[in-house]
Amino acid sequence: MPNFLKNKSCLFFGAPDCSETEQCINELHRLEVNSTIVYSEKRGQKLPLEAKNWKGNFIFSYHNYWLLPSSIIENASLLALNFHPATPSFPGSGSYSWAIYEGVDKFGVTVHIMNEKFDNGKIIKVYKFSIDSDETLNSLIDKTKKFSVYVFKDFVNVLNQKTVVDIQKMKNEVSELKWRGAAKTISDLDKMRKLDLDLSLDEYRRRIKAFHMDEFPVYIEKDGFRFIYRQPENRTSDYY
Repeated sequence: MPNFLKNKSCLFFGAPDCSETEQCINELHRLEVNSTIVYSEKRGQKLPLEAKNWKGNFIFSYHNYWLLPSSIIENASLLALNFHPATPSFPGSGSYSWAIYEGVDKFGVTVHIMNEKFDNGKIIKVYKFSIDSDETLNSLIDKTKKFSVYVFKDFVNVLNQKTVVDIQKMKNEVSELKWRGAAKTISDLDKMRKLDLDLSLDEYRRRIKAFHMDEFPVYIEKDGFRFIYRQPENRTSDYY
């Protein structure tokens, strides 16, 4: 059987202390890929020298807060890919929240070629799964984490059946899949967490359901005071 990835080198970005990340790394080891592992923990973290100095065949950005410059992306001689945890409708930050807010029935993971912008490069493939109308922010995050492992394993095994000519074709052929608008930012999320007093009750519910997290709560400001939402005790999804 073809084993294109055997002895190829990759720069892999993942999350520290993350079982999903470790499953992806184990799959690379199973395929005998020479992997340089870099853990991305939080925004503002300094990019380590091992990433700056790396040169090889593939970049696999599975969980990554860094916006990589072209000088690093171009060090991947074959392909630099990002696995964005959302469909192309939700580029950028807070994709889970925007999907809940819009009430979509499909979510997923977008595999795309990396460039110097967040979630902007050519889309190679979109994987989707169904979500329910009562989906919560936390449940969608959990589902997507598990689904992302499946996506990563499936896609690297697809690559394992390719050739260099196939990879070049993948990079050069026109994709019919497109991003919807510019990538959302953290400031876009912050704006949605601030509730104006003139919003409707339905809009309050939508904002709480989609954007409220204990560490990043929604709130109202009035006369210099900030009133932070807290979920009532003994209540779950019905507080929406």
